[in-house]
Amino acid sequence: MFTADTYIDTVTDASTKFVKTYVTNEGFKNELVRLLESQANFAKSSIKSTIALTQEIYSNNANAFFKAAK
Repeated sequence: MFTADTYIDTVTDASTKFVKTYVTNEGFKNELVRLLESQANFAKSSIKSTIALTQEIYSNNANAFFKAAK
């Protein structure tokens, strides 16, 4: 099953490969790779937080509905 992490990793890997292939200045290249990794980590943690929040809201709403239905 595909997850958001798979898509993030795919885009990050492609971007990193592009940078490593076409950027010639080693210092700038290393900084760009670090930036891409940081962006990927942020995106992954943001998605995980959003999913956890959504699941909690759904669970609370379901519990409130079933309590009200009794």
